[in-house]
Amino acid sequence: MDNKVSNARTVFSPEELTKFKDGFVKYDENKDGRISKEELLKLIGSLGEQVTQATQEQVQSVITSFDTNVDGSLDLDEYLILMVNLRAIGQE
Repeated sequence: MDNKVSNARTVFSPEELTKFKDGFVKYDENKDGRISKEELLKLIGSLGEQVTQATQEQVQSVITSFDTNVDGSLDLDEYLILMVNLRAIGQE
């Protein structure tokens, strides 16, 4: 297991990990084990946010930043690393 992934799994409590895994499964609408740009944009739209060109570019930037296997989407481990980073931002 990648060191970052290992760290991500220790940052969260077991309950938080379950919550994030459940969220991942929910957002992975086509059940391929990855969250695509389109699935993230749909999630953003479902939260009442307007999906603009800038939003699409930001989502692509996030995927590019955390997509360690460079397949154009986020798998569970990459998603957990993203969540660790979002938590760190929230604590600043």
